[in-house]
Amino acid sequence: MKVKPTRAASDRYAAFNIANLMAIQQRERLLAEMLARRGMKDLRDMEILDVGCGWGSFFLRLILWGALPSSLHGIDLLPDRVSVARARHPSFDVVEGSATKLPWENGRFDMVTQFTTFSSILSVDDRRSSAAEIDRVLRPTGLLIWYDFWLNPSNPGTHPITVAQLSALFPRYERDVRRVTLAPPIARAIAPRSRILASVLQEVWALKSHLLGVLVKPNG
Repeated sequence: MKVKPTRAASDRYAAFNIANLMAIQQRERLLAEMLARRGMKDLRDMEILDVGCGWGSFFLRLILWGALPSSLHGIDLLPDRVSVARARHPSFDVVEGSATKLPWENGRFDMVTQFTTFSSILSVDDRRSSAAEIDRVLRPTGLLIWYDFWLNPSNPGTHPITVAQLSALFPRYERDVRRVTLAPPIARAIAPRSRILASVLQEVWALKSHLLGVLVKPNG
């Protein structure tokens, strides 16, 4: 039986929402540049886990970057999202569950990604447990790809993660972290009216609401 994608609770993250599309394109361009600077040419032969994978949308980008569908794994709390992610490709290994207890063995993955998952974890203990689990399943010298709010005053249901808090969650990791993404309320107001102005504002450091990072697990 085919599973149709669940309609999002809001149109803010719709595929053709120009503000959302601009944020995705900027994030992917910068991430590609950050990985290329590490000497990476593609994601071939890498086992990758997406924590909080949602509908599996980022899997599609990873495939375009060379990852094999059978090497892509994900976990999400919501069963409808897990169903859609599984339906996108039969080889995706997607499970329903919590980031605080990942069902994979130690050192399984070459890369772990998380996109706005940690800012949705309100419990300090759960954030620490989730970070410990990511560290456990990531092999030494493996990469953690981080994208999350460092500032989100318009949504009290989230807990933004600062650079200092990120460093505390993953001590001893080598970090390449930068601010990205025009704050969504500003982007939603400006982008539909002027893509050029939104593109300019997107580069203003003080208006960037997210952190994008490539973190490297220490070897031993």
